[in-house]
Amino acid sequence: MPHLRIPRTLIAALLLLQACESKKELHDFDVAKWRTDLLEIAFTGASKYPIDPHIKSRSKTQAEVVDAALKLDQPLIAQRYIAGIANWRAGVGYADLALWCFEHGFASESRQFLALAEERIEGAKKEGAEQSWRADRIRAHVARVYRLLEDDENVAKFGKAIEEASEQIHISKVLAETLPESQYDAEIKRVEGALETKEFEAIRTALTTCIHLYDRFYADEKKRHQLHALVTESKTKLPLEIRIGFLLELSDAASRHDDKDEAARIVKSTTGLLHEGRWLPENEVPLRASVAIAMARAGDPTRARTELETTEQFYTDKLDAIVNIYRAQCLRSIAEAWHALGDQPRALAAYARAAEAGVENPNSRPRADDLAATCCSLATNNCEPDTALWKRLEAIRDGLGDPW
Repeated sequence: MPHLRIPRTLIAALLLLQACESKKELHDFDVAKWRTDLLEIAFTGASKYPIDPHIKSRSKTQAEVVDAALKLDQPLIAQRYIAGIANWRAGVGYADLALWCFEHGFASESRQFLALAEERIEGAKKEGAEQSWRADRIRAHVARVYRLLEDDENVAKFGKAIEEASEQIHISKVLAETLPESQYDAEIKRVEGALETKEFEAIRTALTTCIHLYDRFYADEKKRHQLHALVTESKTKLPLEIRIGFLLELSDAASRHDDKDEAARIVKSTTGLLHEGRWLPENEVPLRASVAIAMARAGDPTRARTELETTEQFYTDKLDAIVNIYRAQCLRSIAEAWHALGDQPRALAAYARAAEAGVENPNSRPRADDLAATCCSLATNNCEPDTALWKRLEAIRDGLGDPW
């Protein structure tokens, strides 16, 4: 077969394109301005927290806005917000920004942000001298990026330094995604060994790994059934809420692979567990809303709508039994479910109720948290507020102040 001769002009063009790609500057992707305006309300509201004595709550809420910015592919906005975080959570933010950069083709920036994340580890150790989980959280988020960069030396350096078993869960997804198929059987043996222990965090991480492997190897029927069984038939005594969460993740994975029948079967078993439990209403409402979303994704929107209407009425009936700091969270879960079901008017109505519920407590601390959560939910779900809701969100932000 004769060799194909590639014209020199084409070679030159390809080299030029490669050079341009390697020099492209980090930039925010195009999204509707109202979505980033919501992020700004959320972050400026969270930043009104006095650092002393509220640095932990302030930083946690700010970090949630960073997560939303990265979901919207706004790395420069995220970078600006991370710079405003005054504690160890900035390290996690830089590691997550490094991950975003790697996934979107900004390799050199990914390394730069990893270095910034690593610099925060020592500070995190000082912040929690008696608790290593803060530094371990940064290490875990750093290690997962190095895993994607195929930098085995740094994966070992940061991964092995993690002391808290609870933080291993943050690496499980990328480990599952990058696991060589030749090592699958060995990984299953490791998972089975963890499930035989009585260590809660080891079991939770093992089952989380199973869910990610289930998604990755979904097309392999044998592996899929094996992983499904490990999650659903495990004899470990996990809290019911966590078991339901695992089942919902399995159902979502099946839906992503367009296996509606399997997704529906899993949802059915989930509703069975939900009915078994004895819940506080502030815990039951979000679970029921999540089940409604899973029903819709599994191909039963009519049943999902009925379930969500029932859930919304349940919230109203139980309102007096729900402490006011939990009401906005319940309403956001209902709003997100209506949005997932494609009913924007009812979603916006629930978001408006959530905004009002978030200011029922006289203290600004829960008000700031709920404001940020509601704004981030609207932005990431692409649910544009109407004029009245815009004005209300801005007024809530502007009104934050003493008492905290």
